[in-house]
Amino acid sequence: MKGLADAPLPGAKTVYDQAFRNRVLATLAQPSPTGEAVWNGLAVAKRVNGSVQAVWRVLRKEGVCLQRQRSWCASTNKQFSAKAAELIAR
Repeated sequence: MKGLADAPLPGAKTVYDQAFRNRVLATLAQPSPTGEAVWNGLAVAKRVNGSVQAVWRVLRKEGVCLQRQRSWCASTNKQFSAKAAELIAR
């Protein structure tokens, strides 16, 4: 029975650590690359020498969204709230 239990294995080495996370977040604080309006996952990955998937994992974990959130009910009309309230009251 003693031979059936294996010793714990060290596991895979950490590739993307806290320093990688810090580099990703620091990159977002810098101006976007020339020719780009905003940062995107590929540009951040190139800047920090990491994979795009690792960058997106960091951003998701930190709650960072690189794209503007849009909603079907958003409007630029200044009377939108009043009109919506009127429709709901009907």
